[in-house]
Amino acid sequence: MRGIKGFIAGTLVSRVLGLVREAAIAYLLGAHDAADAFYAAMRIPMLLRDMVAENVVQTAFIPSFVEARERFKSSESFLSAVVLLLGLAVSLLTLLGIILAPWFVKLITWGFPPEKMALTIDLTRLIFPLIILVSASAIASGLLNTRRHFFVPALSPAFLNLGTVLLAAGAGFCFRDMTGKAVILTLGTLVGGALQLLFQFPFLRGFRMGRPDFRHPSIKSFGKLLIPVLVSTGFSRLTLLVNTLIASFLGTGAVAYLNYAFRIMQLPLGLFGVGIATVVLPGMAERAARNVLPDEDLSSGEAASLFFTAPAAVFIITAAQPIIQLLFGRGSFSLADSFYSAEALILYTLGVPGISLSRVYLNYMFALKKTSEPNISFLLSAATNIALCLALAPIMGFAGLALATGISGWAQAIYLRWRTPLSPEGAGRLILILGIAGVSYILPWIFLARMNPWLSVSAEMVIGTGAYLGLTHLAGFGFTKRLFRRG
Repeated sequence: MRGIKGFIAGTLVSRVLGLVREAAIAYLLGAHDAADAFYAAMRIPMLLRDMVAENVVQTAFIPSFVEARERFKSSESFLSAVVLLLGLAVSLLTLLGIILAPWFVKLITWGFPPEKMALTIDLTRLIFPLIILVSASAIASGLLNTRRHFFVPALSPAFLNLGTVLLAAGAGFCFRDMTGKAVILTLGTLVGGALQLLFQFPFLRGFRMGRPDFRHPSIKSFGKLLIPVLVSTGFSRLTLLVNTLIASFLGTGAVAYLNYAFRIMQLPLGLFGVGIATVVLPGMAERAARNVLPDEDLSSGEAASLFFTAPAAVFIITAAQPIIQLLFGRGSFSLADSFYSAEALILYTLGVPGISLSRVYLNYMFALKKTSEPNISFLLSAATNIALCLALAPIMGFAGLALATGISGWAQAIYLRWRTPLSPEGAGRLILILGIAGVSYILPWIFLARMNPWLSVSAEMVIGTGAYLGLTHLAGFGFTKRLFRRG
């Protein structure tokens, strides 16, 4: 688990700036048509970014690069081949995205009126080149992670958010109409993508690229992992497109409410869920390359994921309304918008521990180059999500989409854990941690709920976290001591 503190520190800065970015967008666009168009336009490029840049790098590139370095001692030629292949693929993908944007957008926003759909198409074309920038940035982050350098890659998304924030400040002064503001915010995201890539360049010293060897043995390993990774993550991302499609029929603000809530839910998920899975992956890959089962990494990753995400989820669920109000409650963002966004946030956050555990289990599978279990898990999650969306949306509206995401995250986690060599003791540990987290945060919330939002959120965080650390220490969880240990 070495490196988790650096990753958490960098991710915390990035996520806080991400919330500042969302607050700026909420101030300028609120939950009006332009906000729905902006977030719908971001959907396809961001989904492709997740599939091509983040998932391919984390689950296919890192294990294959470590194999090339440890087993074949020829990582330079492998790296050059991957960079060329990935560069060609994402460039072609970007060109097709710009050309086919009208069809993509209509596919996921049938419920939008013509003017809103036209704006969404324009913004989608404008943002598509971001895929090239974030793909290059993801390769840089993956390389640094293989050397146990986690802080810089975790901090780099802060610059993506910074670009949007800087141009958002200018948009507020230069434009009064919502369309102009949405265009400037989109350009700011592109500027931020360039800043994210440039920030990592100075830290890549020592990595060399040789003559590309497309017949390198690790290229074959990369290819064997690549297709299943794209297929499995494609199932996962399909659910987000279906959610957007259904939300487009649920009236003005539905897409925006879900997005504001989703962004806050990403804070604990990025800090702890993705963070812990990212930190354990290089160790898993190195052991697998030496034909050693990384079961110890899997066990420690599961324990750490539960320890951190359970209290974070309980805190956000109990404090959802004041959190939304504090972050977004100004400018074009109304009080009603905060209530609707908080409703979605509570239901999204129910799935945070499950989604986080899935990331650890998936990295274990991919480190061992197992692909059938991840594919089945993503198919199960997607089927559960889509079925629940169709069943719950007519009853609960946009909130049903958030609940479907939370439940499907747990469905994937339960299946994946069943397919690992972990003992059943983890289920009891989960129940114990959730119980401790509930006592630690719910009791303070009962007495603090009617206070000023700033005071209630701050007091619940301090009191709840102190109680949680104390109770977990008494219960014998070693993470409490290790959390404050140097090194």
